[in-house]
Amino acid sequence: MHKQGWPRKNEDQQLAAFHPKRDAISEIEGCLIYGQRMIIPKSLQSRILKTLHIAHPGIVRMKAIAKEHVYWPGIGKEIEKLVHQCEQCQGASKTPAKTLLTPWLAPNEVFERVHVDFAGPCSDGYTYLLFVDAFSKWPEVCKMHPITAKDTVEVLQSIVYRLGIPKEIVSDNGRQFRSHEFSSFCKEFGIKHTFTPPYHPMSNGQVERFVDTFKRSMKKCGQKKNWIEETLLAYRTTPHASLNGHSPDELFLGRHMRTKINLVHPEGQKISSNIDKEKFKKFQQAHQQKMSKQFNTKHGSKLSKFRPGEPVYLLNYRLNKTEWLSGTIIEQVKNSPTYRVKVPAIGRDVHRHVNQLRKRHPIEMDTPKDVGTTPDRRTPARTPEQIRQISPRPESPKNLSPKGRPQRNRRPINRLDPDPDKKRY
Repeated sequence: MHKQGWPRKNEDQQLAAFHPKRDAISEIEGCLIYGQRMIIPKSLQSRILKTLHIAHPGIVRMKAIAKEHVYWPGIGKEIEKLVHQCEQCQGASKTPAKTLLTPWLAPNEVFERVHVDFAGPCSDGYTYLLFVDAFSKWPEVCKMHPITAKDTVEVLQSIVYRLGIPKEIVSDNGRQFRSHEFSSFCKEFGIKHTFTPPYHPMSNGQVERFVDTFKRSMKKCGQKKNWIEETLLAYRTTPHASLNGHSPDELFLGRHMRTKINLVHPEGQKISSNIDKEKFKKFQQAHQQKMSKQFNTKHGSKLSKFRPGEPVYLLNYRLNKTEWLSGTIIEQVKNSPTYRVKVPAIGRDVHRHVNQLRKRHPIEMDTPKDVGTTPDRRTPARTPEQIRQISPRPESPKNLSPKGRPQRNRRPINRLDPDPDKKRY
């Protein structure tokens, strides 16, 4: 049909779906190509679906991979059906959490800012160090045992020696990142270390999102031998909506990594990779603003501001107990929703996210000017003999009333009389 030409009216039901796309279909070495996507025959479609579902990506990611490589009519619906019928995917599906969205400034290049965090102990008993580049979303995963500060530094050194030195590392307030060894590591390699507010994981959302992806992948594929490498390859080569349709490998390496799905393409076909960095940066900024606006509209979020010297309450976390403590704002951290707060109860200054603070209105107590000693009004205990000698108080006259209170008019009591001869109406 492609060589002989398409008829004006196509009555064949199998070819009817291709008729509107006939101008975009070409042939390379006997293979039909729709744009850059290989047209898969019916007999191979189930195998292609299984290949797309390696590492159990979700519907959006499977469609993003298929959009770059393969096509047949109704492939989108078949992907949705496959994921909905997959027991591993449905068993590990996440519940959306309502969180405050505070986007970071969009980086301009790879390794301008990276985010690190620990995941675990996981279901396999191990704890993993996760490392995500903020520009390309390129992830690294390292199994940790033990998770001391020294081991953490050694793992990060191995990443630095392989991939290069990042300009800034963002982490939480874990003891490994607060240690002298980690501080010396950052100083040696000229890395700026930024802490997120304590007990506020959403401030480190870049890596927290991958922590969630990583744990769900463990539930789905944890029984395989090389499931970590397989998960990383699938994640790195999958186009992301937040990256304007680019994949992490395309932004991090400047090329597409070769995977099994590439085998469907003819040997002579090349997949182009053109990235306009200026255009990409504008897209990132617009995407962050759009996501922030949607989130704030949906959850009714409001921007809170505090002034230096303003009294506040702040959340304090001690021994699995959360409580509000009194404090005073010292200053706001530059380009951040974090504040430095003076807390007398702790005896030192702490950093808290704006969502961990609320306004405090000092209560002014009215104190009397002349304060004397309070007389002892307690009545001494009496013996039974004294109690018997006390005569009862005489009844007060009915016509006397306390000063300032009017006398109440008492009406006579009309008691119920059950005599039927006495008519009362």
